[in-house]
Amino acid sequence: MLLNVNYTPNERVLVKEREKRDPDLIKTITIKDFEYFCDRPLFLDIKKDTDVVVNSIFLMQSEEWKKRRSVLTQLFTPKRLKSIHAMSEPIIDSFVPKFDQCAKDDLDIDMDPMLTDLTMNVITKTFIGIDVKDQSVFLKATHMFSYPDTSSLLKSFLYTLHPEIHKALGLTTLNKGIYALFSELVERVVRLRKEQNIVSNDLFDFLIKCQNGEIKGYEDISMDEMIGHTFTFFFAGHDPTALTGALTLFELSRNPEIQKKLRSEIKNAVEERKDGLSYETINSIPYLSNVIQETTRMYPVLGVIKRVCTKPYNIGDFSVPVGMEIVFPVRSLHYDPRYFEDPHSFKPERFAAGKTPEVFMPFGKGPRTCIGMRFAESELKLLISRLVLGYDILPSRKNQLPFKSDRTLAVTIRPIGGIWVKLKARVDNYKSIEV
Repeated sequence: MLLNVNYTPNERVLVKEREKRDPDLIKTITIKDFEYFCDRPLFLDIKKDTDVVVNSIFLMQSEEWKKRRSVLTQLFTPKRLKSIHAMSEPIIDSFVPKFDQCAKDDLDIDMDPMLTDLTMNVITKTFIGIDVKDQSVFLKATHMFSYPDTSSLLKSFLYTLHPEIHKALGLTTLNKGIYALFSELVERVVRLRKEQNIVSNDLFDFLIKCQNGEIKGYEDISMDEMIGHTFTFFFAGHDPTALTGALTLFELSRNPEIQKKLRSEIKNAVEERKDGLSYETINSIPYLSNVIQETTRMYPVLGVIKRVCTKPYNIGDFSVPVGMEIVFPVRSLHYDPRYFEDPHSFKPERFAAGKTPEVFMPFGKGPRTCIGMRFAESELKLLISRLVLGYDILPSRKNQLPFKSDRTLAVTIRPIGGIWVKLKARVDNYKSIEV
C-alpha cells in the first residue's frame, strides 16, 4: 500500500511501508497515535470565511473538535436512534405508492434521485423537524455544495497551496447561497420554537437547549455553529445514504442469489420477533449488515480520507513535520487483493466473521469516524429491508457500465448516468408477513 503524504504548501512526499505494516500503520495513525493526527486538513480559512461548513463539527480542530464532538454524540444514542427509526418508517412507507407505480408500469428507475428525495424527507423531518413538500430549495443547496463553481474550486486550491495569499486577498471559498439559505432557515425555526415553546426531541431542540445552557459543555454555542451543524447533518444525513442505498439495490439486482438470501434472512427475523421492521429487528440481521458493508467497500462515498499532523511525529525513520497531510486512498485500499480476495466481486460473506480489516474505512477511522454512522446504517437497513421484502430488484439495461465516476463532484463519488434498477412487486410482500 502507498500512503500519500502531502506537505502543504509546496512539498509532496510518498511513503512506502512494508506490506505487513500497512494495516498497523493505518491503525497507529487513526487510533493509537490519534493525538498527533486529530485534525482534518483545511481547504478554507476557518477564521475569516463565512462558508456554511466553517463552524461545523466536520472542520473543527483539536480541542474545540474534541469538546464539541463529546456533546454532539448525545444526538446518536441508541434511544434517539430508535426514536428516529420510528419517525422514519411512515416516511419510507409514503414512498411505496411511487415504487408500486414504477413496478406496475415496468419502468426503469434511477434510484439515486428517487432515494435522494426519500432520505431528504427523512433528515428534514427527523433532524430539522419540518415537513417539506417541495424539496427544490434543499436540492439546490445540495447541488451547490456537491458541484462548486470554478471560482470556488480555484479559491480552495489557492488556500491549499498558498494560504497566506488567500488570507491576504480576503477570499471566501464556497458558494454564499448555501449559507444564506441555512442561516435564514435556522434563525426562523429557532425563533418560532422559542416563541411557541415547541419541543420536538430533534437536532433543533438539542441546539436550543445548548443555547439555553441546558446541555453541559456546550453553553457557548453560537448561531453560526448552529447553522454549520444543521447543514452538515442535513447533507451528510441524506446524500451519502441515498447513494449507498441506490448502489446496494444495483448490486442486489445483479446478484439474485444474494438478494434471495437477504430476503429470507429479513423475513425470518420479522416473523421471529413479530415487531415488524423495528429498530431491534433490522439490527438483529447480520447478513443485512454484511450486504451494506460490502456495498460501502466496493463504493466508498469518499475516495480518500485525510488527516494532518498536529505535533512532530516519526514513521520509522521518516520525520513527519507539523502541517503534513496523511492521505488514505480508501478506494484503492478497498480493492487491494491482499486484504479483500476477489475484490471486484460483490461478496457480503467476506464480512460474516464480524471483524473487518484495518484498511476498511468507509466512514473514516478512529475518533473522527463519521459521527452519524449508526444513523446512516439504521436508515439504510430499514430502506433496503422494505424494498427487498416488497419487490424483486431486477437489473436495468440503462446503466452505463462499467461505472465511471463523475469527476465534477467535490464531495462524494457518484457514477455517471444514474444507478438504475427495475422493480417487480411480490405477492408475498411485507404486508403478507405475519407479525
